[in-house]
Amino acid sequence: GFLLPIYLLFGIGLAIGFGFAYSGIVHGIIRIFNGKGNFADTYKIYAYSSIPFTMISTIPLIGWLSIIYTIYLTIIGTESLHKITKGKAAVAWIMPGVLIIGTLLFFIIIYLMGFGLIF
Repeated sequence: GFLLPIYLLFGIGLAIGFGFAYSGIVHGIIRIFNGKGNFADTYKIYAYSSIPFTMISTIPLIGWLSIIYTIYLTIIGTESLHKITKGKAAVAWIMPGVLIIGTLLFFIIIYLMGFGLIF
């Protein structure tokens, strides 16, 4: 019971830290695409576009639609604030996630190969 506030603070800190890190990676990609905005603009896009997901995702049956709307908001916001195309904006936001998931899958496969569970 008394550890609950510590867990909550740790979770909030972890979420904020992840948001800054992910936005930093995305901002680096946007700079490669010659985006015009700054890091604060990128973080604003991340923060504002995640609000619908946070609120709507808990609603049964239609909560998954919030993911689509969140992706749409990030792409439109990035296009507007950084002055790049929708395609580049989509790549900038999706590429880090794909790289993170790919890296995790790689290490899981290596781990399982070490125990002889696959291949």
